[in-house]
Amino acid sequence: MWLPRDERRLLSYYYHRINKVNGEKSFDLKELVQALICKNIKELQQHEKEKRDKDIEEQVKDYINEKDRVSTANKALQSRGLIEQIVYSGGKVRRITLNLEGYDLGKKYRSLWLFIKLWYAEYIRNHPICVIVSFVSGILITLLSQWLLSKIIK
Repeated sequence: MWLPRDERRLLSYYYHRINKVNGEKSFDLKELVQALICKNIKELQQHEKEKRDKDIEEQVKDYINEKDRVSTANKALQSRGLIEQIVYSGGKVRRITLNLEGYDLGKKYRSLWLFIKLWYAEYIRNHPICVIVSFVSGILITLLSQWLLSKIIK
């Protein structure tokens, strides 16, 4: 299953932090916003630097937008049956339970090789361009091998 970017990031973050089936963990909304925006420490440092350069009104607008993105992604993950979510403290703290399907999919999104395989299976494998490229590359490889054999045999 291929999920939108926000859902992929949050699911892989939940897998990384919880790391067991039916495991529960509480997350602060600020932590989830940072997980949604930034993939690694370098990106987080860059985001913090950009945040300091913005005025306070823009920071508040960005935070509200990012908070809505987290809520939307969590609701979508919950409706797909990948996580269970309980919201506390007026929406600031979330208790997340990672289901078996969510655990497996989070593991795939966390691993680069499994991520590429999942992307290929979802988009490329049955695409008509893939068939055309395979056919043309087969012809080119045949012609190249014949040319090389003719050079070697001489």
